[in-house]
Amino acid sequence: MAVDRKDLINFLIFLGFMFLIVLGQGCSRKMNLSGNFGNSYESMFAAQVINPEAPENKVSPDGYPGNMADKIYDKIYEKSMTEPREKKEDISGELGGFD
Repeated sequence: MAVDRKDLINFLIFLGFMFLIVLGQGCSRKMNLSGNFGNSYESMFAAQVINPEAPENKVSPDGYPGNMADKIYDKIYEKSMTEPREKKEDISGELGGFD
């Protein structure tokens, strides 16, 4: 069975047309981004521009000194992840002495 040259050309034109339709549909999709997309990057970059020596400053961004942050992590976060939920108690008494 010999393939007619005209049929082959028509088939290739059809495939090219279908490719363009699929390509056009994929490229025309709008992304679902929130209105504040990229703001965190811009604020981080602005903070680096304002204070380029920040890596030498050992105070955490929220103002806690390192040893206090470690104690809070050990006494609250890790404990809350390992204890069953029904046995949790008020832990504010354990954080005394952080003046």
